[in-house]
Amino acid sequence: MAILQMPGKAGTIPRGPAVPGRLQTEEAQQTAQRILGEFREMPGLKVTLAQGCRLWALTPDACRPILDALVSKGFLKHTGGHYRLK
Repeated sequence: MAILQMPGKAGTIPRGPAVPGRLQTEEAQQTAQRILGEFREMPGLKVTLAQGCRLWALTPDACRPILDALVSKGFLKHTGGHYRLK
């Protein structure tokens, strides 16, 4: 199982049933890792859900759970309608 870990913090994003903060498929795990990688490559990046959908070629129904999982695990912050690196 692929997991995301934040250095210095305990926390993973496991696959499992549809529960907030959990990603269900290997594809969602890989997409989350790619999204987090892009935020880390561009530390000033901040996107709305709509911008993230366009940037990563995802539907809102696919993008929102991934971004919300990254927020719930402490990788991203969601304020003022924008997602950004925490």
